[in-house]
Amino acid sequence: MSYHYLLQLTDPHICKAATGVLNGINVRKSFTAVLRQALSESSPDYIMLTGDISDDGLREGYHWLCKTMDETGIKWSWLPGNHDNAAFMADRFVREVHLGHWRLLQLNSKCPGYAHGVLTEDELAFLQMQLQKDPVSPVLIMVHHPVCDIGSGLDKERIDSEALFRLISDYHCVKAVIHGHIHQVWESDYHSIRLLGTPSTCVQFLPGSATFCVDKKQGPGYRIFKLYDNSEFTTEVRRLQNHHFLPL
Repeated sequence: MSYHYLLQLTDPHICKAATGVLNGINVRKSFTAVLRQALSESSPDYIMLTGDISDDGLREGYHWLCKTMDETGIKWSWLPGNHDNAAFMADRFVREVHLGHWRLLQLNSKCPGYAHGVLTEDELAFLQMQLQKDPVSPVLIMVHHPVCDIGSGLDKERIDSEALFRLISDYHCVKAVIHGHIHQVWESDYHSIRLLGTPSTCVQFLPGSATFCVDKKQGPGYRIFKLYDNSEFTTEVRRLQNHHFLPL
């Protein structure tokens, strides 16, 4: 059965300086290594970057990442996270992407000045309009912040998702909500809708930690999707195969 191949990269935290590091990891080098490995395995039809593109919100980091991504020759887009300057991302923030009969709907959960996420009335209205427009084609919702508790100190930063779940529960076309922010693997379900969190391309956070804690045993990662013509999908998280980018 034929499928479309989607690659998700998230939370690269690119700095203005090429030497910029996060917990001892050079974030540009770790992103480049992740991208190189992912593209060596297969050629995705699309690459989605789910927020915290920048660590410092400065223009130079966005320019570097745009150049790096454009050089792949693969279609891509991004959405903003809490660290991001959304104004620098506007021309690459694509709200709706079509991969065959699949649709990727991308939401902005940034709450200016805060680490936690929020889906405003305008964001929810956009989502409802898109689902009403086509209630049949399978949908993946992409957003930066998690939409449920993951059992760690990061839970206070998640979206208050009651309104989101109330909305999407009426649409069987919604197959998954996919996010970043948590710098670790997370998988759960809301009824028949899968909830999927993805590791960062740089530093990882320790699962289950009540306070912020870096995971010193896990390296950078990414998530792949195969979106099948029968409206089913499979997904897998992969990590860098070397150990050059473990945090201090």
